[in-house]
Amino acid sequence: MTETTLHGLALALAIAGMGAFALSLDAHWRRFAGRRPLARSARVGLRVGGGSLIAAAFAACLAADPPTMAVLVWATMLTIAAGLVAAAVTVKAWGRSD
Repeated sequence: MTETTLHGLALALAIAGMGAFALSLDAHWRRFAGRRPLARSARVGLRVGGGSLIAAAFAACLAADPPTMAVLVWATMLTIAAGLVAAAVTVKAWGRSD
């Protein structure tokens, strides 16, 4: 894989991981799923899945760059991913009339 492809993969994995972390919180879950409560096992699954996706994003960064650069790129991608997920949650909140 090319460096660009690996960076794109890392960003997609980071976004998915941050999204899973966001959905593991009751307030965000209710915004996306309605009023149904999130089961404890689903909450744990989302958190484990989110952590695994973020770890996979780090592995993709390591495959694309030397370790010192990979840490910097990964941290930057996590920041971008968190911002995008926060923006998505905010836009979704504007669309609801609770």
